Amino acid sequence: MTWKHAIRATSRRVPAAHASPDPELHEEYAVNVNKIIYKPVGMLVGVLGGLLATAVFNKVWGKVAGGDEAPDATDKHATWGQVLLAATIQGAIFGAVKAAMDRGGAVGYRKVTGEWPDD
Repeated sequence: MTWKHAIRATSRRVPAAHASPDPELHEEYAVNVNKIIYKPVGMLVGVLGGLLATAVFNKVWGKVAGGDEAPDATDKHATWGQVLLAATIQGAIFGAVKAAMDRGGAVGYRKVTGEWPDD
């Protein structure tokens, strides 16, 4: 058995210790092994996405502000416009990178296991 087949075999729903023999209650007490296996993968993808988003934001902000660092919201020397522009750009970049990384991680997981992480 290859590791792909082993992961596929363990990614099916398995009954919990106290599962009822009643088929309707079986789903309620089932443990989704697929979600448990994907959890560390999702965390790693999230960390890598955060690092990537930070690098992209710093590069973009450097172009927008001429090499200055992005202002913090509490920076007394920054204007409202600078703070809000930095927050808007940062939010857009982090949102897009997070969505791309989450989707890419889920697609990659499906390619390896044959299962979607939330199924």
